[in-house]
Amino acid sequence: MAELVHPADAWQPQAGPQVTFATTAADIAIIGGSPGGGKSVSCLYEAAKLCHLPGAKRVRGTVFRRDEASLLRGGSIWDRATEMLPAFGGTIRRDDLSVTIEHPDGQIEDQHRLDFRHLHRLGTERTYDGSEQDIIIFEEIQEFEAAQFWYMVSRLRTRSGLRPRVRASCNPDPDCEWLVELLVGGGYLGPDGYALPDRSGAVRFIVRDEATDELLWYDTREAALDEHHGLLAEDVLSFTFVLSRLSDNAALLRRDPSYRGKLRMQLRKDRVRLLGEGPVDRGGCWFSTDATGDFFSLDALRVADDPPSTVIRWVRGWDFGSSEPSAKEPDPDWTEGAKVGLCEGGDLWVDDLMSFQLGPTATTAEVVETAQTDGLLVEVAVFQDAGAAGKRDAATIVAELQGHEITAHVVHSDRRHGDEKGTPVARSGKRTKSSLAKQALARPWALLAGKGRVWMRRAPWNAKLRYQTHRFPNAQKDDAVDAISCAVRQLQEDVGTSLVEAMAKVRRT
Repeated sequence: MAELVHPADAWQPQAGPQVTFATTAADIAIIGGSPGGGKSVSCLYEAAKLCHLPGAKRVRGTVFRRDEASLLRGGSIWDRATEMLPAFGGTIRRDDLSVTIEHPDGQIEDQHRLDFRHLHRLGTERTYDGSEQDIIIFEEIQEFEAAQFWYMVSRLRTRSGLRPRVRASCNPDPDCEWLVELLVGGGYLGPDGYALPDRSGAVRFIVRDEATDELLWYDTREAALDEHHGLLAEDVLSFTFVLSRLSDNAALLRRDPSYRGKLRMQLRKDRVRLLGEGPVDRGGCWFSTDATGDFFSLDALRVADDPPSTVIRWVRGWDFGSSEPSAKEPDPDWTEGAKVGLCEGGDLWVDDLMSFQLGPTATTAEVVETAQTDGLLVEVAVFQDAGAAGKRDAATIVAELQGHEITAHVVHSDRRHGDEKGTPVARSGKRTKSSLAKQALARPWALLAGKGRVWMRRAPWNAKLRYQTHRFPNAQKDDAVDAISCAVRQLQEDVGTSLVEAMAKVRRT
């Protein structure tokens, strides 16, 4: 029997993010920020640590990479595990890519086991039905689909006596929109796309809203239970994100002092994404991408607690997804509702942004409830897709919203809205270019934003909106931008032929 080595004698996390990650009690913990932050060894340490906890028996865990090549190539997490885990009493089983660690009682049935696998195709996660996992590790989680991640969370169940957990590593990737939205929603990313150091390691609590599928965030478990009376304490999962930068890994910098210089040699898009910019190491930027559009700069939308002047007209603009997540389409378009006001001085004020992924009936119910909450002074505008289905959807909303001013805008080829022929245009990966019609509708308020005249209320959704506008029209999703464009189009409708003329009319009156 291999000698069982206590983790403190085999490898110790470095002070800073590695210690924070190793000591968190969160059910789900992600560590990342830039290459070289010591993320992989931190995840492996978490698995080895579980096997050494008093009373632990038959610990089962799986380390995932998205594809087999990434899992097995030199320098991969499997390669690192074969070097690191024998010091914890691990036996490397190269035939089936696993590591076993013997239990002190010597019984083979009590052995701990850590498997190394990949989830190359969406749907492969379903092969783990019936599996019980004490720990699941996602290496480079930004490579996975949201459906893969959340489904594997359902495999966390145990007979070991331990509380199961998910651990993951990541590097900033603006194209992984579900992860960006997760970190933004939890309050771990600032509006400039950089992780907030003072939020690193903060444990928050999440509940998925059954009606909208939205993740709801709370600072305490008690706060979540107060709002969701049907839930038990164990139904509320805890989450944390730990910022780990290159400068936090002193061991690597001693071993390879030139590594920072290699990151600095990347072209600007990748350099900012992986290393950040400026003299202070803030980690990589989650908004740095080649999908950046030419409509909005990153800081085009200004943030404030109150409008710059009195709002004289309100419109809630809606862009509909009307589809629930499914195995075939795990991340469909969102339904977004933007409440936009026209200020006395001619500026635009984005007061609120509603977001959900629901079917048509539930979407209509949410729109009606939102309109009732907004009140009759807030007009409602909806985009009507071209064709019979779009007309039917718009008619349904109009019928349900009796008493509210309704305008259904048709987004299709015409002189005002642009030519949709040949669009959407496929781009690298999943990215598509927004239609010329949508670009034309966004242009009036994009011009205002370029002059610093579009504001948004300080709120958790600020980073999401800034993320979409910065990438427009090349973003994978542009639903929030379209919702604002819809509202702005209605603000133009009755007071002038353009927003510039509307502003001039407001000033004259």
